[in-house]
Amino acid sequence: MNTIHGEIDVGGERHISDPVKRVEWVGKLCSDLHSLVASLEQETRKSKRASELLLAQLNEVQERNDSFQEELPKVTDELVDLRRKRDWAEAAKLEALSHPDFCCYC
Repeated sequence: MNTIHGEIDVGGERHISDPVKRVEWVGKLCSDLHSLVASLEQETRKSKRASELLLAQLNEVQERNDSFQEELPKVTDELVDLRRKRDWAEAAKLEALSHPDFCCYC
């Protein structure tokens, strides 16, 4: 890193003794820095947009999760009811099979 007149450390060519060339070099340095700032601002906007999209997706997933959480007790109750009916049907089947004299012949 170099300094301009020993005061500001700007990096670059230390051997430029011609004041005009040094000013040109400083101008180029400023231009390069301006381009870098513009590029970083653009990347920042892209990152911000990407984070906004991710947040929107996260919100959608959270809404679906909330909906599933609301439906879970209903599905659980329905499953319990179906199991109860299955058990009743199985018991009725076993009962019917234990009394062969009640079987119908077609």
